[in-house]
Amino acid sequence: MATLSSLHPVVLIVAGALLLVDVLLVVHAVRRGMTYASAREWPRLEVRADSVDVQRVVHSRQGLPASSQHHEAVYAFRYRVDGREYSKQTVHSVADRAEAEALKEKQTLSFIYNPRNPEQTLDAPPGPAPFILTIVGLLVVNSIGIGLLRNLASFFGGDTP
Repeated sequence: MATLSSLHPVVLIVAGALLLVDVLLVVHAVRRGMTYASAREWPRLEVRADSVDVQRVVHSRQGLPASSQHHEAVYAFRYRVDGREYSKQTVHSVADRAEAEALKEKQTLSFIYNPRNPEQTLDAPPGPAPFILTIVGLLVVNSIGIGLLRNLASFFGGDTP
């Protein structure tokens, strides 16, 4: 086992960077987790859209024919919380133009908003996916980082950390 004094400075810098990334990812996960946990208690609003624009979206790669397409209904809407008005846009993807036109006719939106920050809205409270993705990110970053540390340590002729 290597001591700190026997490690090359580059290895120490990379280890410090890895530790910093870990701390940032954990802080991010905790903040998102707290926000999303509180989202289950956020009030729900239903509003009529000021406008709905139906757009066709074509996915293609340069030089190749169109590989896929779908339609999107782009809603512009306003809502009022505690006497203050907020304006937003949201997009709903749909399979075909008929479904997009049906959404356009409906023109109502239902969403939840953060009472502490009414500009923050969500269609529904999120599940555990964001937290799980952050944990997976931590595992991937650490796997890569530990491999890099081991390779750097052996490259610089020191003991493996």
